[in-house]
Amino acid sequence: MKFLCHMLGTEQMLNQYRMFAAGSTVNNLNKELVGNTTVSLPSIEEQRVIGDYLENIDHLITLHQRKLFE
Repeated sequence: MKFLCHMLGTEQMLNQYRMFAAGSTVNNLNKELVGNTTVSLPSIEEQRVIGDYLENIDHLITLHQRKLFE
């Protein structure tokens, strides 16, 4: 799940969202738009490892941001 959350925000996915939304007045993200995207997925174990790694980086960034504002 963590992997999916990060993957849905990648530049590759955002480009697909923009492409599918082209021509509409308001570019909203909806299930049809997401459902039309093409996704290449690594194995479940690789997804877990990548998701854990990205989550650790998020925590590290948050920690550093807190230190900046103390």
